[in-house]
Amino acid sequence: MQKVFIDTNILLDHLLERTPFADDASEIMELAEANKIKVYTSTVSFVNTFYIIKKIIGHHKTLHHLKLIERLIELIEVNQKMVQQALDKPYKDFEDGIQMEAVMHVKGITCIVTRNSSDFKLSTVPIITPKDFLASL
Repeated sequence: MQKVFIDTNILLDHLLERTPFADDASEIMELAEANKIKVYTSTVSFVNTFYIIKKIIGHHKTLHHLKLIERLIELIEVNQKMVQQALDKPYKDFEDGIQMEAVMHVKGITCIVTRNSSDFKLSTVPIITPKDFLASL
């Protein structure tokens, strides 16, 4: 089964039904639910998603939505070593550096699915848009 890392923007597109991106993000989550792919994200992304969505739909609805998708996603715990590595590398964006370090700690992740490919220029793992990822299956 293919292992993919999804960036925060993919979670937000899916949960907030942001057009025109929601369809692709939701299709990725449906593939995870059907056990056709294994989806990973970092605990940082999950927490950031909570805080962003909470401001838009409120605390209780946010918890409800996150509980539904949490069972579909393997969360990569961010640890001190990942933080140190992100601090030591010339990442333009610290949060994206954390994401890349999290990806490196899981064997077999084949790509990072994001709409912000420019944020991951230093990644050694291929970066792919949701649309291109779905087309590749």
